[in-house]
Amino acid sequence: MEDLYKRKNNKNDKHNGEQIIHFGEKGESLRLHGVRRGEYFVLLRIDPNHDFNNKKK
Repeated sequence: MEDLYKRKNNKNDKHNGEQIIHFGEKGESLRLHGVRRGEYFVLLRIDPNHDFNNKKK
């Protein structure tokens, strides 16, 4: 899953000191935001309109 859907990390995007991980299909606005806890991915937010890296010109 990470090979297909993990997006580049933003080093300033943290939750309680943990790096936020973003998953989503490249070019699409839907993003899942979460953190890794051991072998689990803890979902923190579903962002249906994420546009941080998809700014329209």
